Amino acid sequence: MLFRSRAAIPIALAVTLPMQALAERTFGLVIGIDEYTYIPDLHGAVNDARDIADALDSLGADVTLLIDEKATRSAILGAWKDILADATPGDRLIISYAGHGSNEPEHTPGSEEDGRDENFLLAGFAPRGEAAGQRIRDDEIADMLAGSSGLDVIFVADACHAGTVTRDLKPALGYRYVTPQDMSADPLPPPPPPPRGGDTPDKIALFLAAVNETEKVPEVLIGGVARGALSFAFADGLRGAADLDSDGVLTKGELETHVRRTVRQVSDGAQLP
Repeated sequence: MLFRSRAAIPIALAVTLPMQALAERTFGLVIGIDEYTYIPDLHGAVNDARDIADALDSLGADVTLLIDEKATRSAILGAWKDILADATPGDRLIISYAGHGSNEPEHTPGSEEDGRDENFLLAGFAPRGEAAGQRIRDDEIADMLAGSSGLDVIFVADACHAGTVTRDLKPALGYRYVTPQDMSADPLPPPPPPPRGGDTPDKIALFLAAVNETEKVPEVLIGGVARGALSFAFADGLRGAADLDSDGVLTKGELETHVRRTVRQVSDGAQLP
């Protein structure tokens, strides 16, 4: 199950079990970037972020929304640390990122099967100089997750980190991927080493990725609006569409099922989260 009680999360339909009645709180850190200074812009990442933030607001969550130029490295990591300082064991933390992803040579030899560390590229990113610091690496995220012990964490990554397109994804407005380049004058120190074993299964309740590591994430039109299919499905599920048995609560299994079905539907069966 998904949460500390190993039962369910209240959703908007839960009139008899409102969010406010629970001791646990839900925090949201929601990031969406369309406007990039040095690399190609996107079209639907901000739409994704605002939709997820709105869905979390409807659940009574305490939401921090960072979009475009506000989504800097210091703002994201600072907001996460602020949430950890405020949250107590048993609270929920939902983190979503919609924007460009890429990868770079691994910093800890042997820590990645493909020899590459994945990263999220922020609005001011460039592959050289001070602007190269505007990214967040997977080892840094793992370190922050390790520091989130005691919280039920859901992480939604609507970005990609690999460059192979194995399917014909249409209609696509573009892809949430930037081809890796050699970084020069990197201002960031080496990231912390990854946890032993490479994963932190006990630190996160649910991780949702838009595609696997061999594919790119397309931006698609949903109802005439540019979106990422995963973010659309996740927000839709939080609003109650994933409550498959209509009991007013949302379980991990229900959310996973809804996300898979919805992403495949809105991508014409081409994208599998």
